[in-house]
Amino acid sequence: MVGLLSPGDYAGYADEGRRLAVDVPNITPMDAARFIAEATPIIGDAMAVKEIYDEATSENPNWALVGALGGAAVLGLFPGIGDAAAKAVKSGARGLLDTAKRVEVDPNAMGSLLGNVRLKPKALTKGDAPLIAHHNINTKGVMAAAEIGGIPMPSLAISNANFPLEEYGDISLLLAPNKIAPSRDLPVWPNDAYTGRQNKGFVEFADEDKARAALRSDPDFGHMGSSWIDSTMGFEDQDYMMRVAQFGKANKIADPKDFDQFRDYVNEVQRKSGEALYDSETALAPYSGMSDYGEVQRMIYPEEPYTSSGVKRKPKPYTIEEAYKRMNKAKAFEAGSEGTFSGGLMRAVSSNKFKDLEDIKASRGLIRPVDNDMADVHGSLDSDVYNEVEDLAQKHFNGSFRFAQDYITDVAMNRDVSWANAPSGAKRDALKSLDLFKKEVKGMPTAYFEAKPRSVAQLRDFDAALVPQGNTAAIEKLKRQGVPEVIEYNDEIPGMTRAEKIRQMQKLLFSGAMAPGGLLALQEMQKRANEEQQRQGLLQ
Repeated sequence: MVGLLSPGDYAGYADEGRRLAVDVPNITPMDAARFIAEATPIIGDAMAVKEIYDEATSENPNWALVGALGGAAVLGLFPGIGDAAAKAVKSGARGLLDTAKRVEVDPNAMGSLLGNVRLKPKALTKGDAPLIAHHNINTKGVMAAAEIGGIPMPSLAISNANFPLEEYGDISLLLAPNKIAPSRDLPVWPNDAYTGRQNKGFVEFADEDKARAALRSDPDFGHMGSSWIDSTMGFEDQDYMMRVAQFGKANKIADPKDFDQFRDYVNEVQRKSGEALYDSETALAPYSGMSDYGEVQRMIYPEEPYTSSGVKRKPKPYTIEEAYKRMNKAKAFEAGSEGTFSGGLMRAVSSNKFKDLEDIKASRGLIRPVDNDMADVHGSLDSDVYNEVEDLAQKHFNGSFRFAQDYITDVAMNRDVSWANAPSGAKRDALKSLDLFKKEVKGMPTAYFEAKPRSVAQLRDFDAALVPQGNTAAIEKLKRQGVPEVIEYNDEIPGMTRAEKIRQMQKLLFSGAMAPGGLLALQEMQKRANEEQQRQGLLQ
């Protein structure tokens, strides 16, 4: 690099180095100049001022990083930081070149505040970022899976055990890492992939008249009749109300004999229960609800609700085969198949899938806590996606944003876009926007990775389950279904939280080299599922 500089340029860098140099043995102004010239492609664009301030004021500042990125020139602008920081920068100066290796510059993007520069994530180890594979579900989901024989194409999260994903259900079904080795039938993405979801169907009485009669003869609630059912939003609403009533009776919160209206009794139980019903999933799990009064059945509406002559088709019984067939037909195993347009969906369809387990482990540093920084990053992507789609709409689709977003989504997913009758140049511009998204999402932090097996997972295929303490219904059901290890957790007790229990599952955390998970990566689970699907004629 030195040989490429003119004497005048080199002297200029030397002056700049002299200005930034700190009093560290063996680091001269010329050394600083050489470092700036070689490690910083665009002088002054090494780090945004805000990033320098955030690093300098963090709990454990990386002073080598601040010094390497030219922060010494900026620290004097911040009252109360400059003098102390100078000493810290000096002590960390020996690590400058190591830190510089993590600086990436996009030569195609120029900006005065470093839109073209970012710091590569630090390589993390199992100890720094223990990974766990899991599927979160609630008690109803467990009961439904046991009833129909599994979970078709479950969305599996790979998250950091120090701050595991806790959304989508208070029960975590855990998997050994070798069961989610990426393959054709088990794609894994470096983010939420917005894959398709299972149609849950609905539950109803096999014979509602018979069930109503049984309810009216109930010694505790029968005197309040069965007409209250007509004012509910369906079986799920009815079942919840009945379980609250059963909870109230069992715990002597209120006497149903004192009430003429069932809804009044339920409201009183809720009012008096207070915090006892805050976690209603666990509190109500021991109670059977409306199933005490008659046989219930899970149903699903037909894909085509009406016949060619306009007659409405009746629902049919819900089966695991029917659920899987519909998901397979909708290509629920593909990124973006959920269909909800957003920056997140564009990120999903713009991301490259992981090649293997080592690729996943090498990227563990991308998984970060959901905080303001994460929100800023994703908010920036949302803004960029909106602007690109708006430009596409104005240029090619008469300002119709909805039309443009549907068009660019279909282009991104390699779907037929002839429906759009798009003008010349629309697809070229859409592909150009998608290329920009692809560059932007590479290396973007995420809360978790997503894996999507193209198969049916049975409950016994999971290696362990974490269940809220006291949820006996879910615990017993999981044990009867063959889950090898069912562990209770309590987020209110230190040492027993879900995250702490996950970290204690050392045998399930991602570690060093491990055996591949078999041809379809899910081993026996995949094999059994595929054999059954072939028998049913479900695989294409």
